[in-house]
Amino acid sequence: MVQGAFLAAICARYRVTRDRDALEKARRAFRGIRKIYDLSRPGGEGYYCKPWDWRFQDETSSDQYVYAMMGLDSFRELADPEERGQIREMLTAMARFWIDRGYRYRYLGRTLDWQKCRFISFMAYARRVSDAPVFANELSRLLDSCATTSDIPFRASLDLKKTVRSDGLVVYE
Repeated sequence: MVQGAFLAAICARYRVTRDRDALEKARRAFRGIRKIYDLSRPGGEGYYCKPWDWRFQDETSSDQYVYAMMGLDSFRELADPEERGQIREMLTAMARFWIDRGYRYRYLGRTLDWQKCRFISFMAYARRVSDAPVFANELSRLLDSCATTSDIPFRASLDLKKTVRSDGLVVYE
């Protein structure tokens, strides 16, 4: 989580200052996220574990993902072509991981049915790097579902108007 938040922040710093040190720190943070991603491979494609003691763990949480994905998305435009390819692979696989499991996974010894609204950003990040219809469709489904759900904390301020553009993209305003 911390590496993802740091990566997003250091990318913002680089965009403002153009400081080469900030870009190098961003690359190091990206490599750290990539290392955890690679360490997580025994959990399946797109799995991103909580790497306690730098060891594979068979537990994760949606917040573990959201910060890493936010950082990856922030770094994407600063990345070199090889890194961008890795980011595309990671973001799409990470989003797919949760779709394929119906947003259910183990955390602290229990299988949790995670609140679906948590995954809107996952689909948005995957949609930015992939034209695969699954991400656009799932993003739209989640937005529709969350717009009509009363048990989410931000429901009171969630008055979204859904528009389908001529190119088929669904936009919420």
